[in-house]
Amino acid sequence: MHTAVVAADLNRSLLAPPATEDIRADGSARLLAEQRAVLEPDPARALAPL
Repeated sequence: MHTAVVAADLNRSLLAPPATEDIRADGSARLLAEQRAVLEPDPARALAPL
């Protein structure tokens, strides 16, 4: 989460997977709720520009 917050503060684009019921998804859910990340359900599409 620290890295994601710093990236957002630097106006870097953040992609997040869809939130699940898993406790490990809390960070993604929070970033999406705060509109600090954009939902990206397809990991292959998210990695394509790299």
